[in-house]
Amino acid sequence: MDKYKNIKEPNDLEEIIENAYKKAKEENKNNIKSKFTKIGATAAAAMIVFAISVNTSTAFANYLDDIPVLDKLAQFFKFDRGLEEAGKKGFLQVIDKTSEDQGITFEIEDVVYDNKRIVIKYSFTSKEDLDDLWAVYGKATYGDGSDLDKLIISSTPIYDNNDENKKSGIIDIDIKGEINKEKTSIIIYPEFYKTGEGHEKENQNITGNWKVDIPIKHELLEVEAKEYNIDDQFEIENMKINIEDLKMYPTVGELEIKYEDENSEYKFSGFTQTYLIDGKGEKFDNMSSVSSITGEKTLRFESNYFIDSSNLELSVGGIYVTPRKSYDFKVDVKKGTMTGICDYEISMESIQKEQDGTLNSIVISVEDDRLVNENINIMPLLEILSMGLENGTKLKSHEDYMVSYSLGIDEGSASVFIEFLKPINQNLNFKVSNLHEYRPINKKFIIDNK
Repeated sequence: MDKYKNIKEPNDLEEIIENAYKKAKEENKNNIKSKFTKIGATAAAAMIVFAISVNTSTAFANYLDDIPVLDKLAQFFKFDRGLEEAGKKGFLQVIDKTSEDQGITFEIEDVVYDNKRIVIKYSFTSKEDLDDLWAVYGKATYGDGSDLDKLIISSTPIYDNNDENKKSGIIDIDIKGEINKEKTSIIIYPEFYKTGEGHEKENQNITGNWKVDIPIKHELLEVEAKEYNIDDQFEIENMKINIEDLKMYPTVGELEIKYEDENSEYKFSGFTQTYLIDGKGEKFDNMSSVSSITGEKTLRFESNYFIDSSNLELSVGGIYVTPRKSYDFKVDVKKGTMTGICDYEISMESIQKEQDGTLNSIVISVEDDRLVNENINIMPLLEILSMGLENGTKLKSHEDYMVSYSLGIDEGSASVFIEFLKPINQNLNFKVSNLHEYRPINKKFIIDNK
């Protein structure tokens, strides 16, 4: 009990996350087109990613009675049981630090982290109207300015129910490798912008300097991951899928997958309906997957580090495969048009530019009967295989642009959101894949302790 007595209660968190995912799901389902126009690519994409997380998570464990802050802590991390349990075990750190500039005050309130993941609850206030003001991820570094190798998932900020003059949100940072134990802090640099109305009005970036330092508690980094072995495989469509090792950290589980698809007429695109299941039959969701090397993927799961590590098994319901056919498209930035032909209906829904005329984002609409499938969810429905400028310069995913996806309003429709992270003032050439196709697997794999 003593180790919990100095944990400060998180700030006014009861209904923030509850309303965030309800709002995200409802707006994504019923009004994604108008919402994107209103809040811009970054916020819309983040809203979708956040909706995925909460929409797929299962019921979380009962509260423990003898730990203070628990009720609010559970509300904060309701979308992820692993985070909730990590918070109960002392991985919650109250920050309560602010940074103010241009009449906007940014605050990091609470954070849960370990070697692999940092989840931050933030808020901001402004002397002006908040309706059209949005915070987006700017960058994160170590305190000495060195690079923090990471992937970022941010939720769209929403109004705080207890303060109409404040918006709150979450920044979810997945660490590539592990946090450098020689570092003493991590600095978050947010960015802010105001949205214009309709397709013709440009977003207005707000020039300012906001940064908040998060101290690193090294005792939290000393907690070792639990390692498990699967070492199994299956074949489908002449593809070999090798399921290798699982590492379970307090905040996240990571499963390594290797695959060979060179001899198939399809490319392997990813898993769906995939869970870890413990000895009590509790499911832990596959939240996302990342791939930095061809032939390898890392699946990220809710952690059961503090829940039940006995008799674990992996359940795979299905996979996505993609026919090996690609299509070339061109975007004329000045005219705001997209040209190209493929086997499914695709069109540019909207294009947004900055005030200086550089490209900010585009939304592509897709329609096809293959999207009318109960197994299709808010996952990549196609791939942006390559992206480049008219002069031949190649653009890099996650460095020059980000892609996110959403099912559309109408049955059989979907949207692809492409946000550009660096100024683009030339016409674009890009290549897209065919639509992903679902294949049932329905296999379970035993997970052994190493």
